Amino acid sequence: MNTHIAYSDESNWNSGRFRTIALISMEKQYHEDIIYKLSSAIADSDVTEFKWKNLNGAKQRFLAEKKIRIFFNLLDEQKIRLDSIIWDINDTRHALQGRDDVQNLARMYYHLLRTAFKLKWQDTAIWKFIPDKFSDINWKDLFEILNNVSVTIEGNEFNLENDQLFENNNEFGIYLKKHFHIHEISEGESKEEPLIQLADLFAGLCSFSWENYDKYELWLNQKDSMFESLFTMEHSKRDEERFKILKYFDDNCKNRKLYVSLKSHRGLISKDPKKPINIWKYVPQHGMDKAPTKIK
Repeated sequence: MNTHIAYSDESNWNSGRFRTIALISMEKQYHEDIIYKLSSAIADSDVTEFKWKNLNGAKQRFLAEKKIRIFFNLLDEQKIRLDSIIWDINDTRHALQGRDDVQNLARMYYHLLRTAFKLKWQDTAIWKFIPDKFSDINWKDLFEILNNVSVTIEGNEFNLENDQLFENNNEFGIYLKKHFHIHEISEGESKEEPLIQLADLFAGLCSFSWENYDKYELWLNQKDSMFESLFTMEHSKRDEERFKILKYFDDNCKNRKLYVSLKSHRGLISKDPKKPINIWKYVPQHGMDKAPTKIK
């Protein structure tokens, strides 16, 4: 039986410059209470399902801020954590012709799960992992493989250069189970899973912060200026609602001294990975660290 539960969702994994996966994790004993609090927030709003891509007005923003407030209250009680990985397709790893974004997404999941499951939680944790059903990774096939196949993976560490492991769902699935102590992978539908919606919120927020920091900074300066009426800046209502959420999240991080930076890197990033919010930007590890490419 599992002792811990994690939910994930992605943002812009196959579009835009900055792409993100967010993972929300907790001990199983807190899961029911967390679900209840988030479900109540949704039920009290006029929004049936929160999705970052649909956030374009005050109604969605109010719900997003309520979810963030619940998250930080749970964080104060040490009941939840957030891990998020961001990658830049303009860096030396990803700026390749014919890049295979689906295979690259699998690699980014590896890095994120390794960081969250192996390094941030105790290694004795046994996981139920609930990714968004509409991810392009074939979790259903992996789940069937994990349940029906028993194979020993040789060696203690995974070789990231072994493309065959990622291309072969059998081997990738077996590896996830054995190395990360994943007892069950169960795809979830966003409309039925408030924690997938929360992961979607944070994944979208992280990508947005990197894609739009310059516009956010101009909006912030205009908002705080004594001469606001003298500033002219074009931004959409949609962006303005998202700027407000980004500022709300940033303020909460600063108030709690979580060492999450926004301004210094011109996008959300953590300075202390030991904290319960760990947002990090993947950096190519060496000259041969390249994203996979599609087979011609």
